Amino acid sequence: MYGTNLSHTQLKAFLKFLMSRGLLAHSSDRYVTTEKGQHFLKAFARLNNMLEDPARRGFHEAPREGLGGESVNRPHGANSQVGKRARAKPRSREPR
Repeated sequence: MYGTNLSHTQLKAFLKFLMSRGLLAHSSDRYVTTEKGQHFLKAFARLNNMLEDPARRGFHEAPREGLGGESVNRPHGANSQVGKRARAKPRSREPR
């Protein structure tokens, strides 16, 4: 509970949700991952690896398709967004 930064109420809700989906089972004094839960974790890990940020894998940018179908990479320059987070503009609040 403490390692996940969840309150007791939140933890109970998540455990109930996971058990209702068949991903966890309650066995005596502990929760165990079901076969379906193991399958889900493996599928999630594969998907997470596919969607991983290319910069974390040692690339500056993901390849882009050129007009003729060839792979084109832009130079890594000062205006590049690699490694930078997009900053949202603050929204103005209208009076009610």
